Amino acid sequence: MSEASAERSASDLAAMRRSGRGKYVALALLLAGAAAVIFLYLRPGPFGKPEAAERVFVVPARNLNYLVILGQWGFEPVEGGLERMTAELRDKVPGASETGVAAALRLADWSGHAYVAFEDPAQYDWSGLDIAGGVPTFEPHHRFAVVSAGDLAFPHVMTLNAKPSDVMAGPSVDLLSALFAQEPLASALRDESGSPEVMLLRGKLESGIRTLRSIHEAEVRVAKVLETSQARLTNTETATPTPVLLGSVREAMQTIALADGGLLLVTNAMRLVTTTGDDTQASFATRHDLSYVPAGGDPIAGRVPCTSLLGGAIEQTGARPLLVPSARGDALVVHHEGITRVYTLGEGGCKFVHRGDIRVPLERKQDPGVPSSAGTVARLRLGDDDSAIALIKPGDEVALDLVRSATLGLHYPAWLDDATLIAVSDPVEPDDPDAPERHDALLFLSTEHPDRALRIDAANFGGNATIHAAVPAPPGPKGPRLVVQSRSQLYRVDLPRSVPELFAAASKKRPRGDGEPLVVDLDTRDWTFTPLVQDSDRLDMGSPSVAPRGDLVAFRIRLEDKVAPEIAVVPLTGGPMRALTRNSLDDRDPTFTADGKAIVFSTFYKVDTTDWSVALGRMVPAGP
Repeated sequence: MSEASAERSASDLAAMRRSGRGKYVALALLLAGAAAVIFLYLRPGPFGKPEAAERVFVVPARNLNYLVILGQWGFEPVEGGLERMTAELRDKVPGASETGVAAALRLADWSGHAYVAFEDPAQYDWSGLDIAGGVPTFEPHHRFAVVSAGDLAFPHVMTLNAKPSDVMAGPSVDLLSALFAQEPLASALRDESGSPEVMLLRGKLESGIRTLRSIHEAEVRVAKVLETSQARLTNTETATPTPVLLGSVREAMQTIALADGGLLLVTNAMRLVTTTGDDTQASFATRHDLSYVPAGGDPIAGRVPCTSLLGGAIEQTGARPLLVPSARGDALVVHHEGITRVYTLGEGGCKFVHRGDIRVPLERKQDPGVPSSAGTVARLRLGDDDSAIALIKPGDEVALDLVRSATLGLHYPAWLDDATLIAVSDPVEPDDPDAPERHDALLFLSTEHPDRALRIDAANFGGNATIHAAVPAPPGPKGPRLVVQSRSQLYRVDLPRSVPELFAAASKKRPRGDGEPLVVDLDTRDWTFTPLVQDSDRLDMGSPSVAPRGDLVAFRIRLEDKVAPEIAVVPLTGGPMRALTRNSLDDRDPTFTADGKAIVFSTFYKVDTTDWSVALGRMVPAGP
């Protein structure tokens, strides 16, 4: 074979080899393409529209609408339940077999939504999903789980909302917190400029980003408000000794002095909250804790639950619960959810005994009534045409009117003892303009003598025409005593004989028979009316309370117009007034402890940046 022929034969063989290799290569490429098609068809995602980070599915668990607020924050949300999303997946993607959370994620992939937010994630079945790091443990504060979908789902990434702030909380904020834990949303929160895509996303979600960042600012602002309130309650007080706070600025409080020397504290927690980061409002817990502080105990660290009263707590579902103690703190009325419960205090530290329930409904703006030491409740009823003081005992379903009148105008009933009440009468204006002036009066009422009243005209109190309050006092040398406030003066009233003796003398008179009670004017020539406060003309006073030892009277005073009221005392024998508080706060409703050595009272202060005035208990020594 010639040299030329050999070269041609080698060239032809190489060509044949190249041709065979090409077929194999072509076949391999064809098989690879087919495999790619099969993989794209069988794999769980992505498919459909490209995912956009601002597009979100929300699966709510409660009857809330998150679409509006998410739209305001720059997101493009879609909301619906799992059943609806599963049905829509079947419609949009024929042959799709996913159910539950997988169906929502598949539909999000098809529609180009990057994330699906599930409310109350602990209720869902997450098995079968490839989640990076596995399914986390859901804590009680985890309201939302956000799961990535589509191109961001290899594997899925699940993020949970952070623990809510005490200041700026709410389901929408929880949803925002869980969303911005996902990338690339998290990158939009960071301060660096980032890629053009991140900068564009940051611009779209500017409002949501601003809301998240405002949480810290709100926490700082609320801390300052609480600090200011604390300083106002302590640093602005110039009286000596300084009153002691019975609680913190994070709670509202009612303080009740009990007959055993301890204190009953009714508290509900207060939070300062904001929904936008700009405004601040007070929010109060629905739970009212009933705590007992023994005599001499620390008012905060020494609290123990008073479990004999409704288990130690009242859950408010409607109107605020009402608690009214007896004058000596040995009985208590608790009105809650339409039921008036009556308790008397036993021995052993907040050992209340439940005497029964009163189911007589309260009328609008009506108080539940004042209990006697024995547990009988005196309830005032003010009608359109008349007024009445009714007596109700535990177990009663109907109130029994002790006295009822269309002309007397009854007010402020208080127990003088377990069988006697005092009340203030404000007479109805007569139709005849030429009729003589009618004064207020102090009335004595007896459970033994219904439809009768013993009357003392207001003129006995320094020639005044009005009476503002009357409270019992410990008995004097000859008989009962009480303290009456008339205009800007307090009077000690000494009765010359017992109330039953007064009623016995008046019982000989015949009833009127016209539906009105028999009112007997008492001869007060042998009574003693002693003014107590020296230089009282410039005082605006109220809420008198007499010490159990019978030596002091505490009351609220306001020395000038537009000046906050203070707490003061005066001897029951009369003399100079002594102020126990000196501040710019609103001090009210003083009550002596059982030993008479201290006074507890309510201090109302306005919470900065809110419309709320909150009551907090304070205590101050009564002094000599």
